[in-house]
This record gives sequence, C-alpha cells and structure tokens, in this order.
Amino acid sequence: QFVQAGIPILDRSVGARRDIEGIGKPSAPEASAAPSTLVFSTHALPTAHQADAWRAGNAPSLDVRFNEGALGFAAEREVISFGPFVMTRVVADSATAIRTRHHVRRDGLDHWCFNLTVRGDRRFRWDRGDRCLSVPAGQLHVQALDEAYWGFREHTEWIGVFFARDSLPGLSVHLDATRDHPRAAARSRM
Repeated sequence: QFVQAGIPILDRSVGARRDIEGIGKPSAPEASAAPSTLVFSTHALPTAHQADAWRAGNAPSLDVRFNEGALGFAAEREVISFGPFVMTRVVADSATAIRTRHHVRRDGLDHWCFNLTVRGDRRFRWDRGDRCLSVPAGQLHVQALDEAYWGFREHTEWIGVFFARDSLPGLSVHLDATRDHPRAAARSRM
C-alpha cells in the first residue's frame, strides 16, 4: 500500500508504483508488462477525510461534489490496465462528477469509454445544450471524454473500459453514432 498526497493506494502489480495522477497510465517499462491492478479506496480512511480523498483522486480529470450533510464518502475504484485499454470498476456513494471544459483542455483525455451501470442509476448532462441521458442498472452506453459533462450517480457500481479514440479508427464512425445513447437492445443489456 502506497500513500501519495495523504491518500492510500494499493497497487497489486509486482514492483509497480504510481501516484494519483498516474492511475491508468503505466510508465514505459510497465506498458509492455502483464496487466496490473490498482485499487483506490476511501474505506480505511476516517469518515471526515473520505470525501476529500476521493475528490483529490479524481482532481486531474473531474471535480466531485457530494450530497450536502453526508458524513463520509465510501468509495472504491479498481483499475486494470492491459495494453492500450484501461478497465475500471467503481463502487461509490451518491455524488456528482463534473468534467469541465478546463479539464478537457488540460488533461487531453480523448478517449472512448464503454460504460456498464451494474447497480444504481447514473444520469448525465452535457455542456452543449440540453442533452441528458439516464442510465439505469444493466444498461450499456458509449461515452467520449472529449467534452464537458455533469454526471449524477446514486449509490452506484459501474464498469468502464477506456481506450484512445484514435486507437480503433475503423470503429470511430459507429461509436460516434452511438455515443451518449443508452443501448437498450437485448444484446446490450447485461
């Protein structure tokens, strides 16, 4: 278990060391290594520090707001990197994730994300007009990180697979056509 910026991080890969901003971004020697797993959890922290730790762990790419009056914020993120893909599983209390235009410009994450909501409800509002999306449990949706959004979640568990938008150019047209639309067909329901 490592502690960076006061935040405990458990890295299950052999000999690996990462800080908060390095989540999902293996260093050059690790990029060709076997998949590694990184876990970031607030469960072992004192209740009064959980929300700040989760906010700090997301700060490079998101702002996080918590329900007013919440005493703590129980959450866990497991990240597995394999080749050009990163899979993440998040189990968390209710919160709002805000990806601003500033985040988009600063972090340069031009990635696709296949999201599966396992438990709870996730809702999104994009920073371009009045586009909104509700994603109930069992629903798959395609998201792009090249734009600002607000993501509301209520006691959720979700799994996402991230990859650079230019890594699969043959699929880009199809992914762009389905982005931000829930996949309600029987084949996409999990």
